Amino acid sequence: MAIIDLQKRLRQIGTVRYGELVSRNGKTFPSTRATWRATTSDEMVARQVAELFGGTVTDWDSKSAERFVVDTDTNRLPIAVVPGHALSQFYELWSGGGCKRRCDGVDEMISGGACVCDPEQRECKPTTRFSFVLRGIDALGLFRLNTTGYYAAVELAGAVEFLEVATARGEVLPGWLRIEERRVVRDAQTKVFKVPVLDVAYGIDRMLPSAAPKQAAELSYTPAPQRELVAVTVEEGLASAKASGTPRATSGRSAAPIPVVDDVEFGEAVPVEESSPVRQPNGSTVETVKAGGGTVTQAQAKKLNVLVGKLRDAEQITTEHLYRSLAKSRNVAFETMVDLIADAQDEEGLHWGPLRDSLTKTEATDLIDRLSKLEQNTAAAAA
Repeated sequence: MAIIDLQKRLRQIGTVRYGELVSRNGKTFPSTRATWRATTSDEMVARQVAELFGGTVTDWDSKSAERFVVDTDTNRLPIAVVPGHALSQFYELWSGGGCKRRCDGVDEMISGGACVCDPEQRECKPTTRFSFVLRGIDALGLFRLNTTGYYAAVELAGAVEFLEVATARGEVLPGWLRIEERRVVRDAQTKVFKVPVLDVAYGIDRMLPSAAPKQAAELSYTPAPQRELVAVTVEEGLASAKASGTPRATSGRSAAPIPVVDDVEFGEAVPVEESSPVRQPNGSTVETVKAGGGTVTQAQAKKLNVLVGKLRDAEQITTEHLYRSLAKSRNVAFETMVDLIADAQDEEGLHWGPLRDSLTKTEATDLIDRLSKLEQNTAAAAA
């Protein structure tokens, strides 16, 4: 058995960096590197990094616990991701005393209030923490890249999601974390800067229908024969289904039906944070919310936020109840679902927002129906 309110994770064994402090004309200022720098508190890990990627192990003079540094000879590191442990992203504002603000663009996590930044001129920086396995290192743990760049925030998230989905379905794809130099022209001036990018050995042609025969041959299996399609009208289909009375066919991959509200046991409530509709970094609303594979619509998200807020205030449900109910309907263990949903839990407990964003449209519709019934029952009992 595991403690249900603790988040399982792998330890961080090192950090990779593409920035450094340089001195020139008596002044010290930050600069970017052409090759990766790795820091760690484990000398054996540092020696493996130097052996695989060049460089020498030297002492690391910093305030962190990492005591060894290796300035490698490469700008391309072989990596792999662990689903549920790879990416963390927030808008953050730091000072000498630590982190002052941490928000998702809507809710501020430290104060528990709303985000105070102007979406057009944010004081906070998009902070991305990318954790990964450095292939070739014989140690159980993850390296981490910390970056506050805009391009890293939007591009790494897409590539990491692609790798997580592939890994979750059993296809472990090789990836490479690379330092890329870019040039943009702004206000008639050319700016040169470096961006961490994630390369994946998976061409887009492998996802196209024309690639299926080639993939089948490479994997030594025979695709199932195509069925002959018979055209029927909507009316004919409905009439046939009504006449047969046969329930919809399911398979081993079909999701378990979401139980009705009376089947869900609700116990003592605990206070949790409120959630708000998801918005893009520029402040505009999005038509659908996509996190963890969900396609819940913005209208559904707003309705769910209202229902969940009312029922939690009335001490009828808790966030944990929602997670356990959805885990049961998805036929997975509660702890497994918490692990698979990014940012579902931190030191403050479970969060409603990530679960909401993982819902499909069907799940969201069913959950709205169930919570609406519970709200009606609660109101009737109070009357």
